[in-house]
Amino acid sequence: MKKLLLQLVFVLLPFFALAQDDAPVTKDFTGKIKKIVTSFKLNDHVSVIQTNIDDDNFELIAVDDKMAVLWRISLKGFAIGAGKFNGQVLAVAGAGFSDSKAIISPYSAFLVDAQTGKLIQQKSIYSSTYDKKEWAKVFFDEAGSNVSLVIGETDNTKMIPILEIFNVDTKDITIINLNEKLEAVGTKHIVPGGNFVGIACNEKHDIFISTVQDDKTLKVSKYEAGKSEPSGFAVQNIDLKEKSDVKYGNPNGRPNREHNAWVVASSTDRNVVYFAVMHKERELTISKLNVGNNTGQTVNESINKAYIKSIEKDYMPIDKKFEKPNVESSDYMNVRYLGVHNGSLVVALSSLDIKGNSITGGGYFEEDAVIIKGYDNNLKQKFLQLLPSSYEFLHPIHASFHFADNSLYVIANTGNGTKSTYFGNIDLGTGNWSALKKLTRKDIKNYEYAEKNVLWFKNGFMIPYMAPHGMIIGKEVINLQLNMY
Repeated sequence: MKKLLLQLVFVLLPFFALAQDDAPVTKDFTGKIKKIVTSFKLNDHVSVIQTNIDDDNFELIAVDDKMAVLWRISLKGFAIGAGKFNGQVLAVAGAGFSDSKAIISPYSAFLVDAQTGKLIQQKSIYSSTYDKKEWAKVFFDEAGSNVSLVIGETDNTKMIPILEIFNVDTKDITIINLNEKLEAVGTKHIVPGGNFVGIACNEKHDIFISTVQDDKTLKVSKYEAGKSEPSGFAVQNIDLKEKSDVKYGNPNGRPNREHNAWVVASSTDRNVVYFAVMHKERELTISKLNVGNNTGQTVNESINKAYIKSIEKDYMPIDKKFEKPNVESSDYMNVRYLGVHNGSLVVALSSLDIKGNSITGGGYFEEDAVIIKGYDNNLKQKFLQLLPSSYEFLHPIHASFHFADNSLYVIANTGNGTKSTYFGNIDLGTGNWSALKKLTRKDIKNYEYAEKNVLWFKNGFMIPYMAPHGMIIGKEVINLQLNMY
């Protein structure tokens, strides 16, 4: 009997393996949409995804870890962000969006029942009379007890949308906190006092404004929640050659090419922020600034051809069937991600270049292998890994980064006309890959790409796949794929 069972196991084993490799796909998870705005975890088993259907309408969709759609609701407005708020779902949106005006005022909050998807309350929270372009971001804390809307007034007027993303000159910033009644409280207006290059928010909803001063130093000012004056600042020399070496991109602009400066608040120290920028002949600068005592420290690394050759030479593939990573030390090397978790600071960078004529639609973006560098809280490098992905595409495709426990999960696209999807897991303690593989793409077309707003669950993740839409963003459906760890 035991021998028969053992034989049966060997017969069925290929079928079990096949079943594990077949990641289920929900085709046409949405109708045709413009963009995924965000996704967030409601609890261990439910996530919410927010999309802009068009410039005047958006949608919220709750989906569980079995791919069941629990509810969905369409609302009027141009979505800016969404998250948990006092046990419910809160979305923030402008009245609309246009290329000439960008976000259209007024800004409204939509409170949605987390269980049923029914609209509980809709409230106008801020009206702007500014006649030039505005950008907006919304910050939620993990507990879902605080929300802050940040609006930036720029000097940008009517111009070709592709051009403004390289130079967004923010002259005034408005910060609005909401109470449990969706009333605007603690509204404050801030004049950056330099070239605005970044904003961050910590779990206490302190806001950090980063600017480059006339003397080319970086200044970070802290505004505590509910207070209109800065409670502290820190100034640090980041070895800039020109003030313009650091640019801030419009987070609501399109098409979306990343700015080259990133800032993130510490998860453990209320006074600490980290800043990363690639500038001045491929020099990477990473800074830690403490606004409590006006101190800072910086590490500078030259990502030149010699450095690239050395890391390519030292590259040890986790699987020999993976292609050798192609790392270009071009002038278009950018910081692509900055995150902090469990005492580790992670910086990802890659070469992202425009080929051909992107303004007329005849060009494309080319991104090379991703360099992933890990540091401790004092900016001492702990590890360096290469993700051997590379692609050519009509617009930049952003990798997805996710922290859980003591691991960093990464999902990235690779390939030219035919796309593949990498999944990797780096142990933050050892700095080694715990896993790195290409995911199955059954029922996913070879030209569809993995969108960055992955839905992460305790035992798995769902990747939204979308088709290319060119430099001028069209409307495409989402095909949602479930994968298990």
